[in-house]
Formats: sequence, structure tokens, C-alpha cells
Amino acid sequence: MAFYVASESDPRMGAAPFAASRAPTGVFLGKMKRKGFYSFAIATLSKGFYSFLNGGPMTQELREKASAVQANAYAPYSNFKVGAALRGLSGALYVGCNVENVAYPEGTCAEAGAIAAMVAAGETEFSEAYVIAASPMPVSPCGGCRQKLAEFGKADARVTMATVSGVEEVMTLSELLPGAFGRAHMET
Repeated sequence: MAFYVASESDPRMGAAPFAASRAPTGVFLGKMKRKGFYSFAIATLSKGFYSFLNGGPMTQELREKASAVQANAYAPYSNFKVGAALRGLSGALYVGCNVENVAYPEGTCAEAGAIAAMVAAGETEFSEAYVIAASPMPVSPCGGCRQKLAEFGKADARVTMATVSGVEEVMTLSELLPGAFGRAHMET
């Protein structure tokens, strides 16, 4: 688990590779061109490369997309806006934001919106997730979203939880949901 504060002077931030966009919940952002390479090509590299990039350009891209979609969250009851971004195995990015309903249990979490966008685009596995909220400390996904993330990510998939002020906490799915209920439990 990593815990650090990112700032403009942080060398891991680098130059912003993409302009932030205000995509509505559940939008497929597609392939993004960066320095002559497409993100899907970068995403096919080894897990060791992902570890090397901890807090690097690929995470920065997720941070920007999650922050942008957080602004679109519909949270008139709690005023607690959450944004999420997933990187599919293809390298494509998927975003989602929380959408509240006056009947509270009928609302949708940001992570669920990003997962729905990923599945709607035909992808069923992600390698990295980023969740951001305006709170004093990083907010972890709720129990239901942890289970949803575990359905579509491997145990070592990295999940970054962040605040809008730049505090981040990084965990793997297996750290977020130890002993996760999975497909193996359904086999007879």
C-alpha cells in the first residue's frame, strides 16, 4: 500500500498528457494518443512496468478523468460527489460518477457507473482503477463496489483512492476485499 500527497511540484506528475474532459457518467473514452503511442499498446506491458509507473503518467491520466467526471456527479442529497476511472486491459478508459436518488438505495456508485461503461463497450476486465472524492481522507469503495470491482479485476489490480486535494492511497483488490467471493465459489 502506498500513501502520498501529489502536488504540481511532484516529479511524478509531469506535464498533463491530456486535457480534462467533462464526460457524463458511463462514457467510453476510447483510445488516447500520447507521444505517438496509443494507450492500448502501453497497457499490454508487464505488471512490472505498472509497478514502475506507480503514480506515473498512466495513473495521472486516470486521475484527470476521474476528477473531470466527479464534477458531473448528481448528488443533491448528500452533496458528496465521487468520480471513478478504470483502465481496461485494452488501455481504454471508462469513467463513472455517483448518481443519487431520493430513494437512497436506488442510487448508483461511481465505480458501478465506470464498470457499466466498460462492459457496454465490450470489455470485461480492468487493470487499474482510480476513485476520487472531496473528503479529508481517501474514500475506499463501498462493500458492494468492492465486490463489483473484484468481479472484473484480478486480485493484483491496483486501486487508487484519492481526495481532491491530492492525498492518495493505493491498494490492490485483494487488499480491499480479502477472501473475495468469486466464481470458484459457484463451481460444483
